[in-house]
Amino acid sequence: MKSSSSRLLLHVKAALSLIGLAIAFYLVLSEPGPGQKIAFVCPGQSSSSSLINCSAVLTSSYSRILGVPLSVWAFSWFAVLFALVLLQRKNAMFGMLSACFSITGVFAVLYSLLAMFSIGHVCVYCSAIDAILVVIFVIGILELCALLDSILRAS
Repeated sequence: MKSSSSRLLLHVKAALSLIGLAIAFYLVLSEPGPGQKIAFVCPGQSSSSSLINCSAVLTSSYSRILGVPLSVWAFSWFAVLFALVLLQRKNAMFGMLSACFSITGVFAVLYSLLAMFSIGHVCVYCSAIDAILVVIFVIGILELCALLDSILRAS
């Protein structure tokens, strides 16, 4: 991969991680307390029986892992990725770590798809995060291939 294209991918990954951070932060702020309803607007939601129903997804049994809301996990993941991107810009040694970490996001997408399929509802915000994670996954694969190619050429 050319230097300019790898820089472009790095900038895209940084921008996507910031967008993911913003969406996840919004969901963290909207996390309901005990007995409360979710306090945000879900675009496209017309009734509790519609396909798009963020509240149904975000209050389901799938919405927490180890008692921690998925929005907190997502926020943390995007924060770590953004930090790795910043470190990668300063020190190329972080490139491999950043690329590998980027690939791990696909597992969240698989979990999210399983959850939404099981619940029978879709969350617009979760789907936006999933789309971002898929693009970051592809960037991670491209970065990893470029890094492995440069290692093989050097030997």
